[in-house]
Amino acid sequence: MRALIVRPSSLGDIVQALPAANDLKASGYEVGWIVEEDYYPLLKMFTKVDRVFPLKLRKWRAKPNLYQIRKAWMKIRRFSPEIAFELTGMHKGAMLAWLSGAPTRVGWSKEAGSSVWLTETVNPLRNNEHIIHFYKRIIEQFTKKKVSKIVFDLLVDTNRNEVDVAIFPFSRWKNKNYPLDRWIAIADYLNSLKVKTFIVINTKADSNRFITVNGIPELLYFISKTKVVVGPDTGPLHLAVAMGKKTVFVMGPTRSSNFGPIYNGAVVTAKLPCLGCGKLGNQVPLCMTTINNKTIIESIISCLNI
Repeated sequence: MRALIVRPSSLGDIVQALPAANDLKASGYEVGWIVEEDYYPLLKMFTKVDRVFPLKLRKWRAKPNLYQIRKAWMKIRRFSPEIAFELTGMHKGAMLAWLSGAPTRVGWSKEAGSSVWLTETVNPLRNNEHIIHFYKRIIEQFTKKKVSKIVFDLLVDTNRNEVDVAIFPFSRWKNKNYPLDRWIAIADYLNSLKVKTFIVINTKADSNRFITVNGIPELLYFISKTKVVVGPDTGPLHLAVAMGKKTVFVMGPTRSSNFGPIYNGAVVTAKLPCLGCGKLGNQVPLCMTTINNKTIIESIISCLNI
């Protein structure tokens, strides 16, 4: 039996879907996965996926290459999945599931009308349901096999602890970000305590506060040698959770019950009635600016046991 997971991006969403792939494998399926090419190295290090189908979706949207598209699609068609699990809830993902040729296509509808491409749908994410459990529920609805254990199973050595704290300050959505100047103040304070701390970015910077990390292999390596990973609701934080690292999530617009650390982590939030509104955009909201540095530092120090 062959099953195909459709979750092309982004990093955090892919990481949080890994346990669902484990459930499929435990149910006796050969598992394939459609993914954006940038995340291919991550899935190659996950032991529960048999076939990875990297697509250049972003490049093809800007400049279609019919030869490459046809070649990639023929590989998926030859895999011949009997079922496709569409985990994005969007038209793009549902259409990819349909194009795979899978006769059964199971998923959910976050974007209005996307279910037209599916043969079966599940109830959407609940307010107090973690996204990992939600993805597992989509699998369970079809396989009828409940796997309670959450398994990430990445082939990464995580026993090196050369860096005390890594701060990942940026999310794709600006309104999930804590102000950079405050992260700098936190890093400076921790370093003054001899707590080795870096702010991780993907561009060059002159200050020794920052370190540049590009691509999945570099990201995996850097997190593997870090004790505590800190930042907003963003991909590297979810990857750190999957790697068994201690984390401190600084959260505002997204609910910690849905997208916070599933284990081994702390969550810092403001006490506001609008917390977890789910609205994403480019304006930094009150729920992020009213959090204070002291609360974040205390959570980091608690994770370090110092």
